Amino acid sequence: MCMTSVIATLFLGLAPALAQGDSDDGGGRDGKPSNGSAHGDGAIETAPVELASEAREALKRFRIPEGFRAELFASEPLLAHPVAFCFDVFGRAYVAETFRHHKGVTDIREHMDWLEDDLAIKTVEDRVAMFRKHEGDEGLARGYAVETERVSRIVDRDGDGVADATDVFTADLTDPAVGIGAGVLARPLDGSGATEVWFTCIPDVWRLMDANGDGVAESRISQSSGYGLRVALLGHDMHGLVIGPDGRMYFSIGDRGFNITTAEGVHLVRYGTGAVFRCELDGSGLEIFCDGLRNPQELVFDEVGNLFTLDNNSDGGDQARWTWLLKGSDTGWRQAYQWVGEPTSRGPWNHELLWKPFSPEQPAYVLPPIANFTSGPSGLTIYPGTGFGEEWRGKFFICDFRGNPGYSGIYAFGNEVQGAGFRLGKTEEFVWDALPTDVDFGIDGNLYWSDWVSGWNQTGKGRLYRVVPENRTAEEVAAIEDTRTTLQRLAAEGAGGSGLDAGRAASRSGASGYSDEELVALFAHRDRRVRQEAQLALAHRAIAEQDPVNGQRHMVPALQRMREPAADDRERTARLHAMWTLWHVARRSETLAGSLPKHLTGLLADEDPEVVAQACRIFGELGWQPAASRLPELLTHGSPRVQLYAAEGLGGMKAEASAGVAGLVALLESSGGTDPWLRQAAIHALEQVASPGEILAQLEHPVEHVRRALAVVLRRWEDEAIGQLLQDPSPLVRAEAARAIYDARIESAMDELSSFLGTAPDHQEGGGEERGGTDDFTWRRAIHACREIATPESARLLADFAGSMRGPARVRAEALRLLTDWTKPVTRDGILQDHRPLPGGSGADIEALREHPLFSTSQVAQIEETAKGMEPRNRERIMNALVALHRAWPGPTTITALEAIASSETFRAAPRRAAFEGLFELDPTGPETVRTMAAALVDVGSPLRARAFGRLSEDEATLRLVQTIQNTGATFSADDRAEAIKILSTLGGADSSAAYARLGEWLVEGSDPLLVDWLEGAAKHESPAVKAVERRLVDSWTTAREGGDLIAEWRMCLDGGNARRGERIFATKSETSCTKCHVVGGAGGSEAGPALDTVGARLEAESLLRAVVAPNAEIAEGFQSWILMADGEAFAGRILEETADLIVLENSKKEQLEFTPDEIEARRRDVSAMPGDISTHLSRREMQDLMAYLRSLRGEADAPR
Repeated sequence: MCMTSVIATLFLGLAPALAQGDSDDGGGRDGKPSNGSAHGDGAIETAPVELASEAREALKRFRIPEGFRAELFASEPLLAHPVAFCFDVFGRAYVAETFRHHKGVTDIREHMDWLEDDLAIKTVEDRVAMFRKHEGDEGLARGYAVETERVSRIVDRDGDGVADATDVFTADLTDPAVGIGAGVLARPLDGSGATEVWFTCIPDVWRLMDANGDGVAESRISQSSGYGLRVALLGHDMHGLVIGPDGRMYFSIGDRGFNITTAEGVHLVRYGTGAVFRCELDGSGLEIFCDGLRNPQELVFDEVGNLFTLDNNSDGGDQARWTWLLKGSDTGWRQAYQWVGEPTSRGPWNHELLWKPFSPEQPAYVLPPIANFTSGPSGLTIYPGTGFGEEWRGKFFICDFRGNPGYSGIYAFGNEVQGAGFRLGKTEEFVWDALPTDVDFGIDGNLYWSDWVSGWNQTGKGRLYRVVPENRTAEEVAAIEDTRTTLQRLAAEGAGGSGLDAGRAASRSGASGYSDEELVALFAHRDRRVRQEAQLALAHRAIAEQDPVNGQRHMVPALQRMREPAADDRERTARLHAMWTLWHVARRSETLAGSLPKHLTGLLADEDPEVVAQACRIFGELGWQPAASRLPELLTHGSPRVQLYAAEGLGGMKAEASAGVAGLVALLESSGGTDPWLRQAAIHALEQVASPGEILAQLEHPVEHVRRALAVVLRRWEDEAIGQLLQDPSPLVRAEAARAIYDARIESAMDELSSFLGTAPDHQEGGGEERGGTDDFTWRRAIHACREIATPESARLLADFAGSMRGPARVRAEALRLLTDWTKPVTRDGILQDHRPLPGGSGADIEALREHPLFSTSQVAQIEETAKGMEPRNRERIMNALVALHRAWPGPTTITALEAIASSETFRAAPRRAAFEGLFELDPTGPETVRTMAAALVDVGSPLRARAFGRLSEDEATLRLVQTIQNTGATFSADDRAEAIKILSTLGGADSSAAYARLGEWLVEGSDPLLVDWLEGAAKHESPAVKAVERRLVDSWTTAREGGDLIAEWRMCLDGGNARRGERIFATKSETSCTKCHVVGGAGGSEAGPALDTVGARLEAESLLRAVVAPNAEIAEGFQSWILMADGEAFAGRILEETADLIVLENSKKEQLEFTPDEIEARRRDVSAMPGDISTHLSRREMQDLMAYLRSLRGEADAPR
């Protein structure tokens, strides 16, 4: 038995405490390290510590590529719960540790009754007020203002390669508004060890100043505040601190939103999406770079200054997205999508394919990802150039955190050029069987990662490991040393310290001893960190000069370097850094801003397309008007990348570049239908430079994808002229216009959108009904626009549309529901599900429709006639909605219409029952036909039988209901019996209440699944006898649980249930997020847990139930994670087969390893990654439905749903 990579797993002797997340070893109470309080206000001087032995043993778990080895750098007790980390130039690690995770920072899925309040939040103060509203002052103080976030500095003082001391760099972040600290970046203030640390921790971006280098920040300055409005989902925090090629700080926030007023008085606000920001290194000039993100954990620039992120998936069947972020782009996510269940989980996100790589039918306003990749992206970095060898140049490393080490690790991958953008290159598992939260390179040339150790919650543990090449060449060792000494020498410049005042900045200039020429020579260094620090140092010198002549003098070597042709890649890289230095200085130096950009003009004709592209980019960023006349011609350059940055450059010129409008439209025509990056750049440029007249003149452009792009420009302008495109011959253009009007709230065009219902083309049922075709997106927004407007005319438009055959049945049913609820106020809109309160419409609008065919019996006949052309589910949707409309707005024809529906055998049982019930509600005496029908239905197995009980006396009804419930034969269906329980629970008389109590005892004795229905009724019942039975039942569960029977209270859910409802729970219920870890039929966000396609065949029902309710009590056979020791190696995975002669283990790579029993030296079961609290988020009804769905998964194409 041999494998090409080293397979190692946790040593079998590890204490169960590790697997269980016990924090006694290396951790104090409440998960705080025992070496000091998380609230420490100074350095913790520690004696040399012994790192946790289990952390060393865990090295055996990791799978590392051949030629590398893993080593332990730090563990508990030096750190706990690491979220992010970085190194400074002296090799000291700064670790962001969370102690507020679930202990001050909550998840809205644990408080779904707060959701409406959460979506309405506009400020950070609103969020704290919401906590106080629901928790009270005492609950706020106890639950949200005790634990802290912390940054620790971890040091290897004796130089043996293992950390031996830690200092609390900053803590005492306990305000209820504080989130999880998830971004940290250290910058040298000088060469003595003085350091500034940028730290992102909702609601602030902090600058932490350690002026004396003792490891403790003396000051903490909030650089900007107002991030993280909503509670949303745990972990959607601020990340990604990285310095860009322009010398600015970039960082990100997840979809919790922000409401910020910058130091310059600019208001930056997004209530329900994530974004990337950038600012100067002194915190000024804060701006939004792009938005539409969900949870971008980290940001990274490649060697030519492209910005990337890997944005997390929503656990709704979508996948994470590797994305090239362009200025002004929108990647499509809105936080409220998380709560959409109908008509598709996650709403437009899934329904309109927003998360997938480029395809022609996608909305044009979205910048799509390069690829769908990973399931739990967290830390991200790029190889800096020293340590691993030249073959790793350009490689990215991404942490894939899935809550289970067996399915988590670090990928290495690259990009390949495709058009103006990229496609995903080769991917490989670089470190696996770890639980990494962040990854970065140290100045020793090794790759480090922070390890959470186990599960999703706090364990009191945390580690820093590194990957080291086994056989470094002497050249590589020398390169590492050169990088280290150069970085430390450059630190003396203090170029990265935003805390320097002008005087001190000038005094530090040149302190490294490098001349300007030597700094420019470092632009060709193989390590990007050296190149960047040299660039910052030179820019720092030029900016610090008050005399423009001296400032220009500093720039001369860089200007010469950028004009010199490059003989190889390193020289080319040096040219780019020289250009970026100019970009930085021209933006920041008032004395040089007017003179430097002209030096780029000649580069617009350079032989190197990348140099041309960067020149275009910089001109646009600086808004240098003299270049405006040169850029339009570059829109037809042979390099798509030059075309892209020529477009971006024109956009930066604003109105001065209006001459480029025709060229931008031509660029859209030639490439906008196939290259999403060029399309985005052209749209953004047109948004900046075109006039309304120029755009309107192109709305009848013959090329469809040009008109779609122009719709996006009008969307960004919020221009009502976009309504014209609702009449476009292309459904894709119409959909783009409808999205713009409805989603972006172009109120002045909402009337036109509603009127689309009167002009929309006919729809043919069938053929992609669930997605509804391309006009489905327009129809749905049009019907909800009618509700937004809420006028008599919009009500009539809804009625006309609902009664016609001109739209999909599902959308027409939705229109009927809007009419039914016309007078009810709403708090969320019907498409995006975000906070959008509307008052109820006028009842007079509906009364005015009394003569409309929708309210006549002819409508029933029409639907019955066309029913054969509809899918049964859509027919039921239409009829349920029509019955609800008649019951909500009864009129002269209502009884006749309901009678027709109730008596028709064309329709399914649900609408017929609802119609029959409606007849009783509307006329208690009832027409003679209803009375006759009721008497007959009680005695036969009709779908309407249960409803007919309402026509009998209470005594007779009680007798017959009990007979029905206790009839377990084939006469009555489970639905009939459940309906009978529901009716019996509502009768309320003494005899019926006594009967209901006796019925409960009977159901308990037989463990009948109808006990679920009985308990629902008992919860609302006021009878002491019923309550007594209920209490005895609850007491019995407590006794059983104490005796080890953990599923006693759920055993009633083993049978019964509705598999279709269960499938919806599995796929869409946010509180349980089943698809976060499990895949069915290839759909799901991750494989952190086993695929469940055949789970119903593999496991007995009780084992299935136990796996959900108590996953760690007894992991079901075939789903256990085992650790086997064979031939001195450890192997982890699931045992697929075990006989007297063979054991088959499937590891996390889906490889099947075969062992004979005598090869196994030892074995133990690993902990389940399944959260232990799933059942707390499910009602008994939901559990019963979920079990029905899981039982139906038997690997058969026609498995019941």
